This record gives sequence, structure tokens and C-alpha cells, in this order.
Amino acid sequence: MGIKRKEVIGDCVLYLGDCLEVLPSIGPVDAVITDPVWPKHGGIFGDIDAHELLSRAVSRIDANRLVVHMRNDQDPRFLTAIAESWPFLQMMWMRFAAVGYMGRFLTGNDVAYAFGSWPKSKPGRRVLPAVAPVQTSPTDRSKHPTPRGEKHVEWLVSNWSDGIVLDPFMGSGTTGVACVNIGRVFVGIEVNPQYFDIACRRIESAHSQMRLFGASPVTELEQETLLVGING
Repeated sequence: MGIKRKEVIGDCVLYLGDCLEVLPSIGPVDAVITDPVWPKHGGIFGDIDAHELLSRAVSRIDANRLVVHMRNDQDPRFLTAIAESWPFLQMMWMRFAAVGYMGRFLTGNDVAYAFGSWPKSKPGRRVLPAVAPVQTSPTDRSKHPTPRGEKHVEWLVSNWSDGIVLDPFMGSGTTGVACVNIGRVFVGIEVNPQYFDIACRRIESAHSQMRLFGASPVTELEQETLLVGING
């Protein structure tokens, strides 16, 4: 199946296709920040073995670090899909101002787990916090059944990346939007054409906003250097 479609929007390269088939064509990246298919997805994504999918995807990734973002009712034993060659670094807690409930589970909290190597130390990032700012705006479920908060993802991108960010389970593109806002080169892969189109629109909108305000987070020279082997 491979790559069905490719879109380049500013500093973002987006691929429509199965990540297991697309990932071998992606060169090294700095960080993978992703919200993969969870083990408890209620059949939203069909009959998928989430553990096996994550394991196979991670085995195809060349990155300095991996950050997995998910809701706090997900079984962390799912993360045994990540090989021991990726050292565990820390777990992070991300709250929403608005809460709800599912049965006896009180919603309103996400978690993220970081693996690999620590990002370089620099002013404002000497010590990496484990608690994110509270997401005050609601997520829009019209775009995707399991959306993540933009503020939370921007916080992850800012703290855990310096170069290219890859999301092999892009969904509706929240990681890509965060990368545009923060100023990171982004590579996204999504298998569902509907979500891929939504991601393209959202990332294009974010990029247009950056142009409107005259921001240029990544220079042309930096983009050409970072996208060697990816934007081919």
C-alpha cells in the first residue's frame, strides 16, 4: 500500500498511508511524539492489536526519544511494546479544566511517558517538569473520536524536541499544529483518509496564522537541512 498521498505544508510533511509501510522511508528524526491506538479503544479503530501495532511501529523508528501520550485510564502495561533499548525517562501528568465521567472513571486527565535520551539542556529547560499546564479549552470531538489537548501537546513538543518531530499516528493533526505553533519541522503519518484531510486543513490553518502574523519559526536553509531524506 505504501504512501497513498503526500502533502507539504510549510515545514510539515504529511503522508497518507499505513505507518508500518511508510516509516521505513522516513529518515532519522529528533523526537516521536504520538498518541497511538490504545488497548482500550472500544472498537473505535476496529479489530487492532494495539500492543503489536505499537511494537512494530517503534521497531521502524530512528529517533532520539519517544513520547507516548494517552488517557490515564489506559493500562500502562501496554507500553511493554516499547523495547528495552529505549530507556524509560519519566511519566507526565496533564489535566483538563473540564471533567466528565465514563462509568466510575472520572475523565479529565492525560498522561505521557518519555523514553530514549534526554533533550539537551538549555535556558528555560534545565529541568523538565512532570506536570503540564491545565488545558482550559475543550477538545473538539467532531474532528476525531480521541482528540488530545493542543496546550498539552505544545507543552510536550516544547520540552521534548529540538529538531524534526514525527507522529506516526497523526489522527486529526494536533501534534502538527503544535509543531507549527512552536516552530518545529513536522512529519505526520495517518492511515485514515478522513482524518488525514482534517489534519491537512488544521495544519494549513495554523500555518496561515503564522504567516499572517509574520512569524517564520524555521528558515528555508534550516528546513532544507532538516528535511533531507524525508521530503524526497
